[in-house]
Amino acid sequence: MSSTPSAAVRYARVIARPTCGVCTTGDRNSTSSASSASSAAASRLFTSWCQRSIVGAVIFGLVQRSRVRGIVASARAAPHPARHPPDPPSIRADPILEQFNADPPGVIRSLRGRIAGWTPERRELRMEFEIGPEFCHSVDIVQGGIVTAMLDAPMACAVLAAEPQHRLRVSSIDIHVSFLRVARAGRFAAIATIVKSGRTIAFLKAELFDAKGDLVATAASSAHLAREHR
Repeated sequence: MSSTPSAAVRYARVIARPTCGVCTTGDRNSTSSASSASSAAASRLFTSWCQRSIVGAVIFGLVQRSRVRGIVASARAAPHPARHPPDPPSIRADPILEQFNADPPGVIRSLRGRIAGWTPERRELRMEFEIGPEFCHSVDIVQGGIVTAMLDAPMACAVLAAEPQHRLRVSSIDIHVSFLRVARAGRFAAIATIVKSGRTIAFLKAELFDAKGDLVATAASSAHLAREHR
């Protein structure tokens, strides 16, 4: 009694089928087309066998797993661009900013903070701080509340700088901080941006970089604004 060969056997036969080494151009084209059709049919046959056979399913799974590993390895090998703070813009002639640096609030003075730049067209303000060991725990790790303060201060100052014609009172409604790296005592630069500012509410964001230029923490905040004309 004859038995029908399995899908795997038929696939092996198609792959092993010999081709003629001497042929005309027309024969080559027809042979190439036939070979392509045979390869496509063999591929479909092999996939069907993999789906129906336990062994085939295992082989198919291993092949797919190897492809995924190759994609992941390529992604990991790709270089990731480093995040660094932009160069500090020069401080524009603004009496409010000059007054702030001449006589900063007590908390900013404690953190040795100062406004290092204001860019009106981007509504972006940069502040720099120098944090000593008195604000650290675990030897030189800066306490999380101090990190939050270094993000919050430039966001409020950005709103003040954007509206010099008003006497503003800025009070935080909420602030969400993401701590990305350990912040160690030393110099820091905070970049704050006004995302959107309305009649009574402003939406703000900030990034904090350490002395090496690594991004340490980010913040998003909404603040209530109370205006009075000067």
